[in-house]
Amino acid sequence: MRIREDHRPGPAAAPARHQVPPLYTPRLRMRSRSSGDRYIDGAWWPRSDDLAAELPDLLAVLSVRLGPVWRVVYDPSCWAQAPARTTIAGETVRLDSYHFELWNTMYVFGRDASMLVLQVIPADTDEHVAHEALMAAASDAAEPEAPPEAPERPRNITNHRAMGAPDQDRQPFGIPTRTPRLLLRAHESHAELFDGAWWPRTANLTAELHDLISALTPRLGRTARISFDWNATSRNQRRIDHPDDVDLQVPDVDQLPDTMHLVGVDGVHLTLLVIAADTPADVANAQLLHAAGRVGHHPPDVG
Repeated sequence: MRIREDHRPGPAAAPARHQVPPLYTPRLRMRSRSSGDRYIDGAWWPRSDDLAAELPDLLAVLSVRLGPVWRVVYDPSCWAQAPARTTIAGETVRLDSYHFELWNTMYVFGRDASMLVLQVIPADTDEHVAHEALMAAASDAAEPEAPPEAPERPRNITNHRAMGAPDQDRQPFGIPTRTPRLLLRAHESHAELFDGAWWPRTANLTAELHDLISALTPRLGRTARISFDWNATSRNQRRIDHPDDVDLQVPDVDQLPDTMHLVGVDGVHLTLLVIAADTPADVANAQLLHAAGRVGHHPPDVG
C-alpha cells in the first residue's frame, strides 16, 4: 500500500516559527543510514511541549534525509494540543495524533514515501536521563554475539501434512481461513527488537491465534509457548477454546509492551510487534515495514 499525499483543504495552518536552516540546533541523535534494519531511526528531545513551535527546527534537519516533509504522526501523550496542519519553510505539513504502542513514537513522512521513526523524549525529562536516552536510542552498537549453539536438528516443516496428521485442535492447524496481516524479517536478518509484526483484525487475539501459528509454522516449527499481555477478551475466549497444546503465558521478564514472544518446541523463538487492530491502515503498514526491516519498500496488500 503506497502512502498517498493528502492535498485536501483542512483547518487553518499554524504559523511556523523558523525557516530553514534551523535557528536552534535540535537535540537530535540519528542512527547511521547503514542501520536500516532497526525499528527506531533516532531520538529527539524537544525544548517544549509545543509541537508546532518545535517542528520547524527538527524538520530542517530531517529534510536532509527525507526531502520535503508532508506529514507527521505523533503520540499526543506528552504534547500540548497541536493544530491539524502547520506551514514550515513554505510547505504545508499535516499533523496527525495517534496513541502508539511504543510510547511517544513519532513518524515523519517525506513526499517520496520515505519515512523516519523517532523516539521522542519529553521536554521536561531530567537532563542526565534525557542524554542517556538520546545516546541509547541512536546507538549503532551491535548486540553482543550469543555463544555458538549446537547444530539444529533437521526438521521437516516444509508443509503441514509432513508435520503430522491434521487435527482441528492440534498442530499442525489447517490452512488459515484468512491470511494473517503478518510481515517477517528475512532469515539472515539480525533483528534488534523484532523479528516482524502482526496486525490482528480484532481485539480477540486468541480467536486469530491458530491462523497466526499456521502462518509461522515454516519458520518456527510447532509452537510450544506464547507470552503476551492478553486482554480480557482474549482470556475469556481462551477459557472456551478446546485444548491445543499451546501454552499461553503472561509477558516474560523485561518483555517490551505490545510485543509477543513465540517459542517453538525445538527452541526456535520469534518476537513480534503486535499492532492494535484499530490502528489506521497507513500507520499500521508503516509499523509492519519497520518491524520487518523493510524501510524503503512498499508494503504488501494486508487489507
